[in-house]
Amino acid sequence: MSSAVANSNSQKHLSKHFSNASQMSKGDGNISEDLNEDYTSYKIIELLKHDKFMANLDHLNSVQAGQKLPEHLLTGELTKQKDDKPSVMNPLQEDINLLNEHFENSDRESDSSNLFDSFKEDLPKFDPSVNYYVEYWKTYIDIKMSREELSQVTEKRNEKLKEVYKIMKYYDSNYEDLKENRPNGRKKHNRRTAKEISKEFKCPYKCGKLYGSEGSLNLHMKLKHAGGNKTDREKTAKSLVIAQFRGEKLPDTTLNLPAGAIDEAAKELNIKFDNKLLKDLQQKAKEKFDQYLEKCRREGKIDPLTNLPFVSN
Repeated sequence: MSSAVANSNSQKHLSKHFSNASQMSKGDGNISEDLNEDYTSYKIIELLKHDKFMANLDHLNSVQAGQKLPEHLLTGELTKQKDDKPSVMNPLQEDINLLNEHFENSDRESDSSNLFDSFKEDLPKFDPSVNYYVEYWKTYIDIKMSREELSQVTEKRNEKLKEVYKIMKYYDSNYEDLKENRPNGRKKHNRRTAKEISKEFKCPYKCGKLYGSEGSLNLHMKLKHAGGNKTDREKTAKSLVIAQFRGEKLPDTTLNLPAGAIDEAAKELNIKFDNKLLKDLQQKAKEKFDQYLEKCRREGKIDPLTNLPFVSN
């Protein structure tokens, strides 16, 4: 009977002990803040059924009766067995650690459930008027197209990066040579002298000057003979050939066409004229330019240095 009374007193003592521990541990986080009295009582009863915990009750009863506990139980130190392996820690402290671990796991489950509840609040509500199957495939197609566009942009970017890498690699490998060729920040040009240039391009006008490139010859014809650039000469010659072939009135011209320009235009257009007709057409083109030259003199648009109309850039 005394044992039953002692167990009853111990149960009351433990209930009070864990109730106080539950209130005190709200600040240190060892036991869950949401723990209610029913759950606490249930866990205590479950632990009371355990043999190890019953042994702890006996120790508590001994303390209440004034008996002295073993030193290793009071200090919580480990004792050594014959094989020098640590024995069991203070049983009461071990059970308290188990309780703390269990309550911490309960706190984690509670936090995860709260997180899920907050996530559910952000989800849109079901709308029966929406065809979710169609919307799903629309979203799928949009995502697929976006991925393809992103892939194309990525490929273009990678190609540009490769080009930049090649340029950087070239300059890194040829840095010394480039530095020698640009002592003052300018590229070193190996210019040829007039004797070294082979002048193979002859002016088609009466001056008969020779030039080393077609570009130099065209510039000479434009500035010194009012022949314009190469494209304008070809267009003017073709318009005269087409008008003559169709029997139409010849258009006015502002260019002094060189000899052979009309013949070349007729060949490109695959139009055959006899030599007499070609000479007549060349003469008419010369007369058209003379009329334009006279008009420029009357209007004061003649360059006194060249005695030709001013050349526009």
